[in-house]
Amino acid sequence: MSLKHVERWKDAAMALEADKVSKPRGSVRMLHRELVRAAEFVADNYEATKERPGFATVAFRVQKKMSSELRSLDEAITYQHSRALFGGSPSDEDREVIDEAREVIEELEGAVDFVLDDGVDEPADLAAAGAKRRRGQDESIPTLTEGLQDLSVIGAELESRLTQIEGFDMKLVARAGRLADKLSKLDLPSAGSADIDLRNRLLELADQRLKTIRTAGTYVFRHHPDLLAQLPNRSPDRA
Repeated sequence: MSLKHVERWKDAAMALEADKVSKPRGSVRMLHRELVRAAEFVADNYEATKERPGFATVAFRVQKKMSSELRSLDEAITYQHSRALFGGSPSDEDREVIDEAREVIEELEGAVDFVLDDGVDEPADLAAAGAKRRRGQDESIPTLTEGLQDLSVIGAELESRLTQIEGFDMKLVARAGRLADKLSKLDLPSAGSADIDLRNRLLELADQRLKTIRTAGTYVFRHHPDLLAQLPNRSPDRA
């Protein structure tokens, strides 16, 4: 199904000028959340009501189909991002390892960030910030593996502080190390440059639409701060 969405957007993506396209500098998973949220926001606020205006007042800029377009682009990006990272779709077994690794690194990263946010500079602060920065810039398996390895070491060093968090399980630190080892042994094909380029072009199409929604919404809902707060907040730098 997702391949169908890629085909839908491929011509528009390839028509973009090369200098308008850049590699992602942030999390594509965060973009997924923004696309889903933006699609729902457009659908819920397209027609005007007695209480508020709607995007329909600027239909020349935001058409009703924008909501379904965002969902389609999300499907296309999800599929193409997998090809750009893994050179295709990983097996179900490999995907389970990758998904578990991402869940563990997010959970452990959050706990480490929390205990280090104490106003005291120490080596662990730099190490954790470096791991987080690299992961934000690159979602590849090698970077994920390196992040798990870093956090397993940092987590072990911070055991006395992490265990002060009620409910925190130090087994998460050991899991990070084991998952890093599993990831390093995955036999995944390398992505071709064409897959990466198409992924980046689809990201640019999505960013253009998010910008349009935010610009139009800022005007349409200018007297409705509650709705302004719900507008997509990602900028085209994919941060």
